[in-house]
Amino acid sequence: MLSLSVKTIPLGLAYAPWAEIGTKTVFLIPLIAFKSGAEPIAWVGIVLVTIGIVFPYLGSTTHT
Repeated sequence: MLSLSVKTIPLGLAYAPWAEIGTKTVFLIPLIAFKSGAEPIAWVGIVLVTIGIVFPYLGSTTHT
């Protein structure tokens, strides 16, 4: 999927959401599978990761 997306958008904008999906998946698996909790600071980190992905994309002139 990543290789298909770089055909239409720059690599930096394609890789960032790909890395975000991986990060969120690794964060959510223990929460769902083991019914464990997460500290509030971990949730803040996930929100910051999302913000770090959204703003560069919005600031890009190449997205459609």
